[in-house]
Amino acid sequence: MLGKTVKVIFIAFFLFLVSLCFRQQRLPRALVDKLCEKCSSGDFVVSCDSASFGFRQGVFVRGVRVFDRRRSVVLKPAVSVDTVSVRPFLRLVTAVGLRVPSLDGGGSGDGASASRNKGDAFTGVRLPRIPRFSLELIRPDILGVAPESVECHVVPERGKVVFSAIRLVWPDQDHRMWLDGSCTLDFAGGLI
Repeated sequence: MLGKTVKVIFIAFFLFLVSLCFRQQRLPRALVDKLCEKCSSGDFVVSCDSASFGFRQGVFVRGVRVFDRRRSVVLKPAVSVDTVSVRPFLRLVTAVGLRVPSLDGGGSGDGASASRNKGDAFTGVRLPRIPRFSLELIRPDILGVAPESVECHVVPERGKVVFSAIRLVWPDQDHRMWLDGSCTLDFAGGLI
C-alpha cells in the first residue's frame, strides 16, 4: 500500500514538473518579499509586484523598483522596470520598460549630489559570481535617452562589468538607425 502511495505522489510531482514546461507558476507573496529583502542593502531597497517561473519562460518578475535611501526624494524609484525575464538555459535577460529618470533622484537643488566624489556611486557594490549572459532592453528610458531597444553581452569580471557588442536601435520611420559600441564599469576605480 505504501508503495502505491509513493508511486502516485511521484507521478503527481512528475506531472507538475512537466506542466511547468507549458505554464508559469506564481511565487507566493511572502517568498517574493523575502527575495526582495535579500536583494536590498543598507542604501538600496528593492521591491517588485509579482514573480513566477517556468521551464520555457524562466523567471518572470513584474514591477521591479529600486529605491535609493541616500537620495533627496526617497519615495521616487531610482530605477524601475515593467518586466524582467531571466532565461537561465539561454543565458538571456530581457527587461521591458527600464527607466532611470535621473542620477540625483530629482534632487533638492542644494548641490549636495554635485559635491559627491565620482566613486561614491560605486561604493559598497558587491558583484555576485555569475556567468556571462546576453542582455536585451526593450523600450528603455535612461536619463532621457530612449532607444527602441538595446542588446549586448555582459561579462562580469573581478570588480568590473564589461558590456560588449552593444547595439542601440533608434526608432525612425524612414531608416533603421543604430549605434554600436562597448562599455566597462570599473567598480574598484569608480570609472565608466
